Amino acid sequence: MKHTIAALFSVIACSASAQASVLTFEFTAIINTITQFEVAGFRITPLTSSALSGSTLSVGDSFIGRFSYNTESGVVYNYAQPGGSESYYGGYFGSNLDGNRVSGKFSPSAFGFDTGSKFNTNVHVIDSAAGGARDSIEITGYGVSPANTSQTLLVTLQDDDGTAFSSSALPQSLSTNMAGTFNYSYNIDSPGIISDQINGEITSLRQISAVPEVSSYVMLLAGAGLIGMVTRRRNRKYDA
Repeated sequence: MKHTIAALFSVIACSASAQASVLTFEFTAIINTITQFEVAGFRITPLTSSALSGSTLSVGDSFIGRFSYNTESGVVYNYAQPGGSESYYGGYFGSNLDGNRVSGKFSPSAFGFDTGSKFNTNVHVIDSAAGGARDSIEITGYGVSPANTSQTLLVTLQDDDGTAFSSSALPQSLSTNMAGTFNYSYNIDSPGIISDQINGEITSLRQISAVPEVSSYVMLLAGAGLIGMVTRRRNRKYDA
C-alpha cells in the first residue's frame, strides 16, 4: 500500500511538473523620448511631455509594468532565417492564451495601461545565429481605450550576442540581465490621426511568478481524491 501511494504521488508530481506555466515579470522603465506624429501635414514633433491621453506624461517619468505569457501558447506563424528562426504567438488566432497580459502605470501621473483580454497580447520570439544578429522577445499589448482612440505597449528584451535562445519556441525562462526597451503609443484616430510615441529604457526586470495552469491543479485534485479513495478502502479492510 505504501508503494501504491508513493507511486501515485510520483505520477501526480511528474504530471504537474510537465504542465506549462504562465511566467510573469515585473519591470521598471524611464521615459527617454516623446515624439508626436500627425498624419495631416506629415508633421513629426519632438516633445518633452504628452497630454494626448488626458494625463501628462513627461520625459524622466517612470513606468512600472508587468507582462505574462503562457509557455504553451500555440504558434500562429513561424519562418526560418539564416542560422535561426522567428515565431509569433497570441492574438485572436492563437491557442492556450490564458495568462497572456500586459499592464502597468506611469508615475507620477498614475495613468494606467491594461490589455484587458488574453486576445490583446502578442509575443514575438527571434532566435538568431550565435555571434550574429541579436536574440529577442517582444511582448505587445493592445490596451482598452475610449472610442476613436487606441493605445499600444511594446516591451522588447534582447541579447546582442545571439545566445539567449536556442530556438524561437516560447522561452521557459528569461534572463533578467537582458537589455530592454519599451514603447508606448497613444493614438487619436478621428477626426485626424495623431500619435504620441513614448520610448524608454527598462532599468530593472524580475520574475515574480511561474503559475501552473488550471489543468495542473485539476490533476493534483484528482490524484488527491484517488489517494483518499485508496486510503478509505484500506481502512474498511482493516475494520472488517
